[in-house]
Amino acid sequence: MSLIALIIALLLERTRHSQSRWVFHELCEHWYRWLPCRHSWSWLLFGFVLPTLVLGAVQWFIQGWLLGLLSLIWWIVLPLLVLGCPLLQRAFRDYLRQGGVAPQLASQHFNERLAKLFPGCLNHPIDSQFQTGLFLCWINFRYYFAIVFWFAIGGPALAVGYALLRSLEHWAIEHPEQGCNPHVIRRLMYVVDWLPSRLCALSYALTYSSAAGFKIWLASFRDFQHSNAYWLAQIARECIRAPTQVKTNTEHAMAMMQLLKSSLLVALAIIALFTIYGWLI
Repeated sequence: MSLIALIIALLLERTRHSQSRWVFHELCEHWYRWLPCRHSWSWLLFGFVLPTLVLGAVQWFIQGWLLGLLSLIWWIVLPLLVLGCPLLQRAFRDYLRQGGVAPQLASQHFNERLAKLFPGCLNHPIDSQFQTGLFLCWINFRYYFAIVFWFAIGGPALAVGYALLRSLEHWAIEHPEQGCNPHVIRRLMYVVDWLPSRLCALSYALTYSSAAGFKIWLASFRDFQHSNAYWLAQIARECIRAPTQVKTNTEHAMAMMQLLKSSLLVALAIIALFTIYGWLI
């Protein structure tokens, strides 16, 4: 059921209009404003741990209700809430429109906007083109691949739990006065993202059968200084270097997006194989 529900959720997410509201983000903001927390660990408890446990209990409790129809709806609606990000999708479309007129300025504005949302990605100096690719890889990972990974591991409850932690990180960055230390959340997110980001990077290398990409992927297991996003972008850039000839930042971004879409299909194919052999439900 997980594979069918995931495919339906992804298809429905693709039909969502780019101007639509980001319902999950708004729900999280209302929830965080209501919480009387003043310390990072209380934020983690009430903003991430307890909601995830409650969702897991509901997921277990409704099994078999209405011949499984209620579970199927649950398994479709919850990932649909947390897949994608309309705000960042609009930002990327704006970047592509401006890139045809003033590519350097468009890239600078796009990178500055996302650097505020993902400050932990830039722990080493990098060039502008690589920075744009890094953010694209990270957006795709955070809002698609990681959701798919945790959904396959623990169902919709774990996928929403990851999204809650992701939203809590953004909340801590945007509202430091609330007592939630963004560095604590960021360190936890680094641990949570470590394994799925390596698997995501592997899907990049498998997509284009890049020998150089595989070498960088193996090297990423020995490095704990760079961010997870850095290694995703390194492998992605190496993978698109051979089959495509890109010149401008916009062309590089489009080639990167093609790789990201193809790698997600590779991940779904692997999940399908695991489901066929009974390793996933």
